Amino acid sequence: PLTIVLVHGFLNWSRTPAVHAFAERLAQEVHVVVPDLRGHGRSAGRCTMGRSEPRDVEAAVRAANPGLPVVTVGTSLGGAAVMLHAGTYGGVAGAVTISGPAWWGSPDRPGAKRLAAWVSTSLGRALLGGLLGTRVDSCVAGAQGSREVVSAIAPAFTLVVHDPDDSYFGPDHPLQVMDWALSPKELWWIVDAGHGSDLLTA
Repeated sequence: PLTIVLVHGFLNWSRTPAVHAFAERLAQEVHVVVPDLRGHGRSAGRCTMGRSEPRDVEAAVRAANPGLPVVTVGTSLGGAAVMLHAGTYGGVAGAVTISGPAWWGSPDRPGAKRLAAWVSTSLGRALLGGLLGTRVDSCVAGAQGSREVVSAIAPAFTLVVHDPDDSYFGPDHPLQVMDWALSPKELWWIVDAGHGSDLLTA
């Protein structure tokens, strides 16, 4: 009935076990496209923390089955990318952001502080590339939150899924997205679920 474009988070890729297993589960019912974001897995380029990743989502949407609705689903960095894509490029029936940030910068939770420390120094970026295979651009300003972009997702639906105790992005992030988004929209709180691909369960 539709195609789901499943977009991984930072330090993951299409063959991260949780991402791949969830794609296999979805593929029992729908078509699934699972891209590698730039700087991750088999994709070229460097991660830009959300600035250019919507282009990667657009490439995956274009690869989907023509004539069928497309819903994008992203975790963490992928969650930001699918929202920014849907509001900038359109062409989707809906966007689902799981553990996604509403903006980049001013980290206030332990996970976000660790992430910022790793990506903001040349040594940290070198270690991420050498040890974990994730190549990060030297300009890590990231994508900024935008009421105009998120509100432009409508008339496609916006679904926000978040653990209120997320260690990276606190509850102010999903609440901000919900404030920006126009109907149809919905917020699902999943308590004690964790972050990002932790929520890719049955």
